[in-house]
Amino acid sequence: MYNKSAFANSIDPYLSYTQMPWGRLFYGTAWHQIDQFLTGGKQKILDIGCGFGISSNEYNRKGHDVTGVEPAQEMLDIAVKDGQSVRYINDTLSRLLVVWGCTAGSFATTFWSTVKIR
Repeated sequence: MYNKSAFANSIDPYLSYTQMPWGRLFYGTAWHQIDQFLTGGKQKILDIGCGFGISSNEYNRKGHDVTGVEPAQEMLDIAVKDGQSVRYINDTLSRLLVVWGCTAGSFATTFWSTVKIR
């Protein structure tokens, strides 16, 4: 089960990290690697544990149809401020599969980083 109280204390430091040069370098490097696999135009992308929507918003700007899933509403509140047309879902991956009816074939590409699995 997702523990909101344990995670709430790390949101501000993590957001700060993503805005520092090394945080931007991390994302730039990751996107460079991901871009090698995104060929053939617009794709449906699922970003599991999308956090602040940094990658979701980046790939939406690149013309992809992106759905971001994040259990921490506080992070999604920041993600939607970027003004992108990403479909953000405030839920967990396990509930996404059951409640929202998403299947492996629903998306062409899935990002999955820093997600704790139990």
